[in-house]
Amino acid sequence: MRRLCWLVLCVAIIEPLHAQARKLQISGEGLAFLLQEDTRGTAGSHTEVLAGAEARLRLGPASLSIRGLLGSTDRLPLAAVAGNKNTRVTAVSLRLHPASWLSIGAEAQAMKFDAEPQTGSPEAVWRLVGPAVGLSGGLGVDGLSGRLAYAYFPSASSAPAGAPGATLDRGSYMEVGLHYDATRGPFSVRLAYRGETYEFKESSGLGTGRSGLIVGVGLKLGRPTASM
Repeated sequence: MRRLCWLVLCVAIIEPLHAQARKLQISGEGLAFLLQEDTRGTAGSHTEVLAGAEARLRLGPASLSIRGLLGSTDRLPLAAVAGNKNTRVTAVSLRLHPASWLSIGAEAQAMKFDAEPQTGSPEAVWRLVGPAVGLSGGLGVDGLSGRLAYAYFPSASSAPAGAPGATLDRGSYMEVGLHYDATRGPFSVRLAYRGETYEFKESSGLGTGRSGLIVGVGLKLGRPTASM
């Protein structure tokens, strides 16, 4: 009798978990960023190329996204010493999807600029956390949608501070573009324009911005979703 009770209990627990697992949607996307950076208060601008991948998990109204990018710049933002800098970007986003066209949640982002031994430039890390929202809508063609994403990072830090009086204070980004989910297969394509801004403490008018194109090719398992 006791074994039967345990068996019934296990079935009662496992069956709902199995039903939820069938609803799990998994997707991955290869990404390429081509960005132009302009720094207010300093001379010149430079181009940054980043490549990487993003993985997404969605279960019911909640989703988790993890993005990793690698790239290089011709100088560290706001640094006085020139020299190639390898850049690593990691972003984690947790969203709720109350409607097919809307997502709301929070995002955390870390940007690491590797040290350059030849020029003596130190390693630098930027960390940002804040709310994020996404909007999407169909464009009258099967699988094609327009998407807009925005995040504001009121909580930000940098180590080291960089140029005198240039401790990272806040940041934001906006991304707008097109997304196509193939109607006969699990593939997707993204083309978007992204703009980022970063402001610094104790520095009147000092800040930096990046903007440019994003191209992504993805693979999806499960039903595609419309919101970002």
